Amino acid sequence: MLRTLDPKKWLLAGFTGIALLVLPVIFLYPFHADIDIMQVLGFAFARYHALPYIEVGTSNFFFGILPYGPVFLHAASILLFGNSEFGLHLMDYLFQVGSILVLYRIGRFWLDQAPALLASASYALFYILGPGQYISQRDCFAVLPILLNIWLTIIAFRTKQKGTKALLLIGVGIFGGLATWIRPTFAFILVVPFFSLFDLRQTSSWRALAFETIGFMLVMCLGLLPYVLIPGGLSTFYLVTIRYNFEVYSHAFNLSDYSRRVWIAVAFLAVWALATVYHKYKGVQSKYRPETPEETRYVVAVIVALLAGVVIMKRLASYHFAPFFACFMPILAAVIWEQFNSMRSRPLRIAIIALGVAGIYP
Repeated sequence: MLRTLDPKKWLLAGFTGIALLVLPVIFLYPFHADIDIMQVLGFAFARYHALPYIEVGTSNFFFGILPYGPVFLHAASILLFGNSEFGLHLMDYLFQVGSILVLYRIGRFWLDQAPALLASASYALFYILGPGQYISQRDCFAVLPILLNIWLTIIAFRTKQKGTKALLLIGVGIFGGLATWIRPTFAFILVVPFFSLFDLRQTSSWRALAFETIGFMLVMCLGLLPYVLIPGGLSTFYLVTIRYNFEVYSHAFNLSDYSRRVWIAVAFLAVWALATVYHKYKGVQSKYRPETPEETRYVVAVIVALLAGVVIMKRLASYHFAPFFACFMPILAAVIWEQFNSMRSRPLRIAIIALGVAGIYP
């Protein structure tokens, strides 16, 4: 029956199920304390146009640890949907719907429709699995611009037309800049293509770097513009975001303060390593793999960059891993789908799917 179903209808049904049956669980979670703080900052900006760190929050310990990109997300949710938990969760819901769609498009670079959809569904299920601290955190909002950055990067690498490539790379820089405003360590993804996809020994790669830098600097300059217009604004911004984090906040945590989700990340990496060893042992190549060595290096480098950013913060909170889990799902889906297709018993396949969904649905 599934084989005779129109692939477009089958795909639409899958995304509709994720959007209507999985992601709405977001609305059942209460605010976490961190989100309360950002909501206050967002309300102050939306209602009174009070800039973070200048008019609001410079003397409070918790305000100093926040990049102010999420404040504008909270302000936008307040202006669009009202000052409520529902309003912010609706914003989060829309971001996550966008994330699963872009994640599917990324998966389709290397996967068939079914495993690409499985990657999107797995991320959605994993996201709503909690804990409550995980929902609507700043790193979770960063997933969408990070995925858009990755999607445009691959398209730019495969595009031969210079004008189109330049526009795509400016977009790569813009989305990388937006992610950086949410969490500065996400800036690592901006340099990843130039250690994997693009060869800096070639002039064309330096042009690519220049276009990406233009997009990134455009976003960073627009973000800093309000502080430039206020006397002492830039120095205050530097003190409470950069210097404060290096001299005070960075010493408040160490790697022993880790979330248990670290072990899930380790398990995912172990599955990937075992699958690679298995294919080497069997002397066969996986059906689902990047088309070129450059794209393989890029996938690995993205995973390394996201994990490095988490380790540098030394806190290893559960929501810090949201972008990593999102980006890793196509890899996990490829491994699972290949093993799934190797099973001859159709009832066993259906039972595994049913048990898997039931086991991870909250």
